[in-house]
Amino acid sequence: MKFKNPNAPKSPPSAFFLLCSEHCPQIKGEPPGLSIGDVVKKLGEMWNNTAAEDEQPDEKKAARLKEKYDKDIAAY
Repeated sequence: MKFKNPNAPKSPPSAFFLLCSEHCPQIKGEPPGLSIGDVVKKLGEMWNNTAAEDEQPDEKKAARLKEKYDKDIAAY
């Protein structure tokens, strides 16, 4: 069994998870009583319906976080 070192740098989130973290609170607040499955479905639909140019800010942010992670891993 492989054990994970708790001191190792955490891997960065993907562009989809960055989008989810931004929009999840407002989607949860729209209709009260929405289940987590319904929230995730709406986020997935939102991701699929965004145009490529709309995804770029999340993609760029994810790429920056990935570069930082790679540097941290190399230093670790």
